[in-house]
Amino acid sequence: MTIFGRAIRKFKRVFGRFHLDKKLWLFALGVLPQRVAFGLWHRSLPRKMYFHMRKAGARVIQLQDAYLIVHWSDFPPVGSGPSASLYVLEEEVMRIDCFGGIDGHMHFNPEQDYLNNCLDIARTPRIYFPEGSRQEHVDRAVFELKRNAPTALAMNVLPMIQNYSLATDELDAAAEQMRGLMTKMLVKDLVAV
Repeated sequence: MTIFGRAIRKFKRVFGRFHLDKKLWLFALGVLPQRVAFGLWHRSLPRKMYFHMRKAGARVIQLQDAYLIVHWSDFPPVGSGPSASLYVLEEEVMRIDCFGGIDGHMHFNPEQDYLNNCLDIARTPRIYFPEGSRQEHVDRAVFELKRNAPTALAMNVLPMIQNYSLATDELDAAAEQMRGLMTKMLVKDLVAV
């Protein structure tokens, strides 16, 4: 058994199942190596992938052991518009929000950043797109997915994600499919207004 496996078993024995409060996670993050703390965090979370799949109008594009989930997001403090989340081995490694104006942005490894930022969702880092319309942000999202998905994988703390390889042709096809789905969402929203 690996050191990581032994640490998980010991942590389970000491703290029971992983429904731990915020203070305990912050303590664990302070005393455990980052890779171990995040491994425990990763195993304790309810899988957000299934939450995104259940959203009304969500569409799932499958690539190997990865999923690209395209859905509409309404996040009042920031904006609303088409969004996509790339999940690899059930870990969200990239999230793209096409909100238009100055609000379009993306996240690398948002679950990991959530833990690193002391469980404060407002502090999760964003990489903003240049100011533009929602459709311009959709076009930018296609570029970012094609270009930066491998970088998001490499930046993840979990070795199983770092070592995962996405087929370039499959990723390109999924990005173009994402463009079509997001554009349809924009047209629906325009008609609804």
